[in-house]
Amino acid sequence: MSARRIRFACACLAWAAGAVDICRAAETPQTANARAAIVGAIQERLGPNLRVDLETLVCRLAPDAPETLTATPDPTGRTGRPVRFTFAAATGPRGHAVRVGEATAVVHVSGPHVRAARAIDAGRTLTQEDIALGDGPIEGAPLRRLSTPIDVIGARTLRALAAGDPVVDGVVAVIPVIRAGERVRATFRSVGFEAAVVAVAEQSGQPGQLIRVVNPDTRRVIRARVVAKGEVEVFNGW
Repeated sequence: MSARRIRFACACLAWAAGAVDICRAAETPQTANARAAIVGAIQERLGPNLRVDLETLVCRLAPDAPETLTATPDPTGRTGRPVRFTFAAATGPRGHAVRVGEATAVVHVSGPHVRAARAIDAGRTLTQEDIALGDGPIEGAPLRRLSTPIDVIGARTLRALAAGDPVVDGVVAVIPVIRAGERVRATFRSVGFEAAVVAVAEQSGQPGQLIRVVNPDTRRVIRARVVAKGEVEVFNGW
């Protein structure tokens, strides 16, 4: 290859490497707001600790669109593929969301995730040997929350998985740590005060979820957050 061609090839590679930064530097404030809203929407659905990058972002926003936007992805969207988003203002004239634009972008996601270690048939109860932990690109995944090892070990697959498939909500039937009808320890904490009672769960739930529990002494129903197996945390008191 001649010296001229080598210099030309190097220049092309340098341009390609800086193309994303150039595009972002040229973004209008509206486009930057749209990008931030999309990244926030993806992290809300898949998980907050994931890296999200948007490729070929094309957005159309109303001239009076506010800085704070809510982005909603097409429910059929998948990572690594073009996804359509609609934008709404956080609050409209009467407190209702108002559509103010739309966008398309190829969504690339990477970070910690659980994947199938091998091909798995539908209806299988997952064991430690069936899953692997990854920390890298997550391609072809539906826009649903990624599962954790605690979620999936002992859970039953609802569809077949290929080796390497990410495990997300809806792929497995997760076994709840608290089941409806079980007695649980309900703890209420306030500044300088803590109390606990034995309550009855009216709903099943996983850690972090809000469920209804009943105080057997007062028969009062209240929402509590699942902490662990047999334990919930009450925020409003009894």
